[in-house]
Amino acid sequence: MTRASWYLPQMTQGAVWPGTPVRDRVIPGLGWHEGWLPVARDEASIGRVGVLIIGTRGLVGPGEVLIKIRGGSETFIAWSDKPLPKGATVLVIESRGARAVDVMEWADPLDAVGDDAC
Repeated sequence: MTRASWYLPQMTQGAVWPGTPVRDRVIPGLGWHEGWLPVARDEASIGRVGVLIIGTRGLVGPGEVLIKIRGGSETFIAWSDKPLPKGATVLVIESRGARAVDVMEWADPLDAVGDDAC
């Protein structure tokens, strides 16, 4: 019995084992990589409006945003180009995967229409 046969019955050629040369690091179905596994984007979060519960520091550091999604509310790490204060309304413009998103400050354009109608 090989060292891995008890938990991985079908070892394929090119699997990553400690000591495997970098050129041979292939994960079946995912292709070649350099130690980082692909992270799935959270497509459902893109286009959502949320509120910062921890302000962002621009490119220096992230904040945290609360988004209503999937029938509830979830928090994500929020990155922005410029610093945004706590409580700011933001729009999710991109997902970085691993529960991290890119946001921008957002003012609802329908609020201005509602003011004119009164």
